[in-house]
Parts: sequence; C-alpha cells; structure tokens
Amino acid sequence: MVFQQKGLSVNAVEAFETYSRVIIEHVKGQSGDFYKATEFEELGANDILYLQNQVEQDCIATGFHVIGAADVRWIKIGNIYGLEVAYIRSGTENKRVQVYLYSFFNNNEKVTISLSYWLNDKDRWEKDFQNLIRTFAWNKLS
Repeated sequence: MVFQQKGLSVNAVEAFETYSRVIIEHVKGQSGDFYKATEFEELGANDILYLQNQVEQDCIATGFHVIGAADVRWIKIGNIYGLEVAYIRSGTENKRVQVYLYSFFNNNEKVTISLSYWLNDKDRWEKDFQNLIRTFAWNKLS
C-alpha cells in the first residue's frame, strides 16, 4: 500500500508543495522464517554495514543516493521489536528526503513500513510519522 499526497503520482503541480509518503509491504513466509515479534539479536558491525550497503544500492537503483550513512537500530513498541533504518537521500528538485524504514517480524510474516518526507518539511511531518509508527501492532502474535 502507498499513501501520498493527492496528485503526486500524476505530477500535478500542487502536489509538489510538500512531499510525504508511507509505503507498507507485508510478506508472508513459513513458520520460523523471521524473528518472533518479541525477540531481537544484537547488531554487529557487519550487520550494520550490510544494511547500510543495501540502502545505498536500493537508492542507486531508483536514481538517488544516500547522504551520509544510514543509522541502524532496534526499537521497541510495547512488547514488539522492530528494526529501524534512518537516512537522508537525494530527491527530486534538489530537495533532500528523510527516510525511515521499519521492519517488524512475527515468526512467519514481516511488515516493512517506509516513511519519507522532504527534509525541509520536517516540522510538518516528523511528529506525525513518529506517532504513526508508535501505533504499530500485530493483531495476533505468533
């Protein structure tokens, strides 16, 4: 699912007064494919470097580049752990984009949530996106 301001996908002029986007992807796997929702493992230097490189490659594939290095950490919402990857990338119209990628696991499923907005719109979107991610919950933990 993709949520974004009206007119963005058709390049309407008024849509470019601000930029924010929420993308949600759900992947169903087999039992044990992913961490349980209530567990995590410490990230080593190689894990962090791997995720930073993955972000860089994903950006390059879409015609952008990461500015600086991505921050990678585990977060906890209630009793659910999630992986947060935060970075700034280049964007259209020479505007930098703040991106937060969240991965939540639940044994046989994974949800990835991507939140992004123009960095110069931080005052407009940051608090809303922080509040939005804090509402994440699995309907049933497995």
